[in-house]
Amino acid sequence: MENPLMNTSCHLAAAVFCMMMLFSCSSSQPDYYLPGPDRVDGPAGLASTVPVIFGTEIGPGPDTPRIRFEPTKRGVPSQSIAHVRLHITGIPESREGQSFTIIGGGTDGRGLHGPESTGFKDDDKGYHFAQSEMGEAENVRRSNAYKQDYTSTVKVGSLMFDIYYEPSDIHQWGERYFPGTEVALTMMKAGTEERVLHAANNAFNWAIAGVGAGRSVDIFIELE
Repeated sequence: MENPLMNTSCHLAAAVFCMMMLFSCSSSQPDYYLPGPDRVDGPAGLASTVPVIFGTEIGPGPDTPRIRFEPTKRGVPSQSIAHVRLHITGIPESREGQSFTIIGGGTDGRGLHGPESTGFKDDDKGYHFAQSEMGEAENVRRSNAYKQDYTSTVKVGSLMFDIYYEPSDIHQWGERYFPGTEVALTMMKAGTEERVLHAANNAFNWAIAGVGAGRSVDIFIELE
């Protein structure tokens, strides 16, 4: 004869187990989501996630103004494209003379544009790090035209990149990209899979918001 108390105990145990599993799944973050601040704000709606470059987290607070945004009146090659001139200074001396490639893009296969790689053609979506069929190794295989646009060499502790992209709604990728995010970027040591740029809350990339199509900004990041 079945013991109703045993059945009740089994059902309770199963229910508790399911609740524990549900709590565990809902409270844990994927391994690409890191603890850390979400964003740093600038003027006129400009913002980004908090960058981590060469292992150094760039603080967003008023006492550590090591990242700043400056809107410019610089022209853009197409009114559908946004432009960011990224300046990185204070790079460790051990990196002097090394070359690095910026990779990035947005939703629907949108990638980075450039004078050599795309000629800023409206029907060309450019290159996009998330669409690689070969994983990160595609960084090694990118065309010479793309590398010409998006590879820079450390000189006197500095790097500079001109980044052109078609803004898209990156926020739909997940909460680690706050509303208004337009493009996600990472940076690799040229010809390798060594990632040297991501965000404090994201192990894979750094994100920029608020530039807008047809506009240009300078972003200055000081490592020291």
